Amino acid sequence: MNLKVIMKYLTIIFLFIIIGFLFSSNIEFPKIVKKNPDSKADFYVIPPTKYNRLTGKNLPDDIKPLEKLTARSSPGEYLPLSFLIQANEKLKNIKIMWTDFIGNSGKIPNTALDVSIAKVWYQAGYRTSDNTQKILTQELLIKNDNLIKVDYEKEMNFILVKFPNGSESYVDVTTPTAIFPENGIIEDSQSLLPFSIEANFNKQIWLTIHIPSNVASGKYISQVTISDDNETLKSFPIEIEVLPFKLDESRITYGIYYHGYVDNFTKRTMHYTNKTEKQYRIEMKDLKEHGVLYPTTYQVLQNLDNDLKIRKEVGLQNDKIFTLGITTGNPQSESEINNLKENVKAWQNKITQFGYKELYVYGIDEARGDQLTSQRPAWKAVRDIGAKIFVAGYRETYAAMGDLLDVGIIQGELDKEQAIFYHSKKNKIFSYSNPQAGEENPEIYRRNYGIALWKAGYDGAMDYAYQKNYGSTWNDWDSKKYRDENFTYPTADGIISTIQWEGFREGVNDVRYLSTLLNKIDRLKAKGKDVSSLEQWINSIDTSVDLDMLRQQIIDKILSIE
Repeated sequence: MNLKVIMKYLTIIFLFIIIGFLFSSNIEFPKIVKKNPDSKADFYVIPPTKYNRLTGKNLPDDIKPLEKLTARSSPGEYLPLSFLIQANEKLKNIKIMWTDFIGNSGKIPNTALDVSIAKVWYQAGYRTSDNTQKILTQELLIKNDNLIKVDYEKEMNFILVKFPNGSESYVDVTTPTAIFPENGIIEDSQSLLPFSIEANFNKQIWLTIHIPSNVASGKYISQVTISDDNETLKSFPIEIEVLPFKLDESRITYGIYYHGYVDNFTKRTMHYTNKTEKQYRIEMKDLKEHGVLYPTTYQVLQNLDNDLKIRKEVGLQNDKIFTLGITTGNPQSESEINNLKENVKAWQNKITQFGYKELYVYGIDEARGDQLTSQRPAWKAVRDIGAKIFVAGYRETYAAMGDLLDVGIIQGELDKEQAIFYHSKKNKIFSYSNPQAGEENPEIYRRNYGIALWKAGYDGAMDYAYQKNYGSTWNDWDSKKYRDENFTYPTADGIISTIQWEGFREGVNDVRYLSTLLNKIDRLKAKGKDVSSLEQWINSIDTSVDLDMLRQQIIDKILSIE
């Protein structure tokens, strides 16, 4: 028998061995989603904050057929749900309708449910430092599906722009040299408009339910109907269990780098800085609704009043304010130091008028080496007059300046040792750039800026940024260095949210559930109750597990405590 024949038989034997191993082992094969060939469309449940990059055609592995949507929620909470519509033929004029949520204890009005399309479009990479690729992904939560048109052959995005003369046109927001018209504005619809889906394409539908804060506990059911021009395509219930407790405030402090300031005379209303009063108010309200109660301010002192007035009216916290409207720099001479002190005192006087108690002044951003240590006289002077210092930095920032840095905003992966260092000086540590804003991955923000912060001993988060564009807000390719870093996108009459921003809110809510449980445990302990089993469970929390499952476990623990 020659060598070729021997090798042939050996190959066949090897293949049989491998096949036998696979079928006898516990290896889990990818799910095969069965489509109904007789239906115009198929419908699937898709976990909203799980990481699934959709292209408009692919079906994620972790979906299941849609029969109903269920969730548990606390009064006052914002709750995301999601499903996918897979078109087996072209669907036109799709409408989604829903009833009030009816329960034995009353009803939740249908206005509590907000419905959007998670729009798939081209983005420039997986990380915000990427800006050369073209990758399809869902990101924008929009009401008018025609606001953005995607050319799959040319791999281009076009956005519908309105002009002062009343005209409209689609503008290229993909080409690196494309110029967004300075007088053009973006406006989405206030409610979901009818939409179409091409054959063999799909759309993710994003639901946000705001449970009224005064609603009684119990189960509530709404009926959702999806139809096209000719017939009902799908009808299913949403079942919400409203929990018998409200969420406590987060033990983690949530801030964010927010660049916007009121400028009612601005001509660039689609920018991350200049905001009309209407835009600013909507964005402040959005921040509060996402649990981010400490957005920074970049406003200069002489124009600060209106900004602070709006923040107060919206209900943001005013125990402290973080400002980059004044920064420490690194003055060395006595006259320069005195000038810095006077400027800080002017800020202190101003914020006191609006009820603020503590002023945090920014140092030199991400300074290292001699530049970092050269700030020591300035930081000491600011603290001597009762203000505090915060700044973004690196792990080595603590060794050089940790004794004067009231809040170190430390980039990168969470580091328990860093938290111990800052706490040893009775100072605080926040997290940012883990990752920066703008990555179309709701799960990473929920995971890294949620319970993982508490587990690592961090005091807060201040990611970068709520909105930051390096060219046009809507064009990922018109900067040679970075992609835009946006949790939200500005419009003339509000904002367009993103899946990553909603993922961040779920991280905040995870911490609020945990905070509610921890506060209950503390109250039991103060009464002399044995809480050792609860504390043991708390200490065993693994932040790498499925976060929806962890949330339910925390809820069960809260409900188990009388």
